[in-house]
Amino acid sequence: MSNGPELGGLRYVQDKDAGLAAYSLNAPGFSSLVLGDSVELRGTLKNYNGLLEMDPISSVKVLAKNRRLIMAEVPAAELTKVFAEAYEGRLVKIKGVNSITTLGGSPLAAMNGNSNYLINGQKGAPIRINQASSGETGLVGKAVPASDFDLVGVVSQFAPSGTGGYQILPRLYTDLVLGAACPT
Repeated sequence: MSNGPELGGLRYVQDKDAGLAAYSLNAPGFSSLVLGDSVELRGTLKNYNGLLEMDPISSVKVLAKNRRLIMAEVPAAELTKVFAEAYEGRLVKIKGVNSITTLGGSPLAAMNGNSNYLINGQKGAPIRINQASSGETGLVGKAVPASDFDLVGVVSQFAPSGTGGYQILPRLYTDLVLGAACPT
């Protein structure tokens, strides 16, 4: 699993080549899945606003725990390349981010749940903060770093037309990696 309950009823699974969204509010065992779980999920694949998603989930089996996740890494200067189908459902790290702004490009002091923002003020680089990412380790209500940082999140998609609409979903406050080295 690329995430736990910090994205609500949405979990992402990935292997070395691809990722997939899975959604459930009531499948037995699904809500207890956490980051690093290796799982076997069974269910129905569907298109949800452009996102390939398994819903409903008919079976959940945990195969292993605390597995290391592989993520694609890109420098902030090339960040828009991850907003594409090839990265959907995958964990990515954007290296050398210098700001998160409102959709209008204004500086952002603190993040709100169920809100969209821009990475480095770039129109083609949206992130979405989930309301479920709250509490001590969550993103909701937390300040945006004042210096460069790396941003980790899952590439998702929300496009009622079925195309475009890619966004990065950071999971927890630790996904804003402070003191990160500048990209090479």
